[in-house]
Amino acid sequence: MVDEHPPRGPLLLLEAATLASGTGNGMVAVVFPWLALEQTGSATGAGIVASATALPLLLSSLVAGSIIDRIGRRRSAIVSDVLSGVSVAAIPVVNHFFGLSVASLVAFAVLGAIFDPAGFSAREAMLPDVAAAAASPLERVNGIHEAVWGVAFVVGPGLGGILIGTIGAAAAMGVAGVGFGISSLLIWRLHLAGLEGHGGPTRASPTLTKSAASPLRHQLWAETKEGLRIVWHGRLLRSVLLLSAGLLAAYLPIEAVLFPVYFENQGRPERMGFVITAFSAGGIAGALLYATVGHRLPRRRCFVGSTVLAGIGLAAMSFLPSYPVLLAMALFVGIAYGPINPLVNLAVQTRTPIHARGRATTLMNSAGYAAGPMGFILVGPLVEAVGIERTFQIVGAAVLVVALFSIPSKGLREFDT
Repeated sequence: MVDEHPPRGPLLLLEAATLASGTGNGMVAVVFPWLALEQTGSATGAGIVASATALPLLLSSLVAGSIIDRIGRRRSAIVSDVLSGVSVAAIPVVNHFFGLSVASLVAFAVLGAIFDPAGFSAREAMLPDVAAAAASPLERVNGIHEAVWGVAFVVGPGLGGILIGTIGAAAAMGVAGVGFGISSLLIWRLHLAGLEGHGGPTRASPTLTKSAASPLRHQLWAETKEGLRIVWHGRLLRSVLLLSAGLLAAYLPIEAVLFPVYFENQGRPERMGFVITAFSAGGIAGALLYATVGHRLPRRRCFVGSTVLAGIGLAAMSFLPSYPVLLAMALFVGIAYGPINPLVNLAVQTRTPIHARGRATTLMNSAGYAAGPMGFILVGPLVEAVGIERTFQIVGAAVLVVALFSIPSKGLREFDT
């Protein structure tokens, strides 16, 4: 007998955990760059601190996928959230007893870079399972997931900006750590068949049979290489990966370096929080719109249209209009970009075997983890050389150029096959 009311408890728990963890990440996205700017006193220094996460994020994301496939998505999410929460909550403790330095900030940035990919990717890799339990289309569940993540980045940055001005940046990081703790507790309550790992080499992985008795590090590397082959040899996944990396390399420095410098010069940290909140509010609207009608629309056209519109909006923002116009443009860019992440998730979920889903998810996410910090290295010195306004325009033009490459991309044509 068919259940007319499929259980939605797992989906609700997963999205509540995403909201809690995302709020913590949203606060860190605003507070940590501000803290780095306070310690270094320059855009170049802040960019160097931010870029310190590039290599740890890349290496962690490469290995995290195999760990997720081995020990299970649920366990991976719990452990990652606990460790991320501890690393963030330790910042105000260290600041109180010893004081913060550039070296300690780099150390904390590296710790966060090591722990974050597994949690983010593990929750994302659970989406097909909770969608099946709730009997909901993947388009809808992915859209809801990205909308919830967007809500977190409405609450988190706004709260982070307010806390910077009231209790200080270091103490605000302690508050952010609470979100990761709540997320781990919620995932601990989530029980669904298929989310637990089996502790050995990933099933149905023919490249690993010869190395089953080899040291764990060799097995992990073999699994990682298999994941790399799946992503790189899939034309759709490769195209999405390269486009995402290019967009994030140009966009993330805007959020992590340029906005902190621009609004610190004005002495208005809360404005930075509200601009980032406007991005997220638009992203919520765009993701929910896709959740509602996405299953009726051609995926390639949605992806290309969203990418180009977002690129045009960011290029227009780079001229730094008045604050109200800047807020309106941030909202527009968020709406335009809203369907992109659900579509990236769909590409992974429909083009990878289940035994390698954790690896494929983390490898796709690694584009942002690696590309963003690389952009930080270039943007900081550029601000010092040509000024904040000209740097914004250069970065805005770069975003638009990358977005336009989506139009002729042959790999994206596989979205609808």
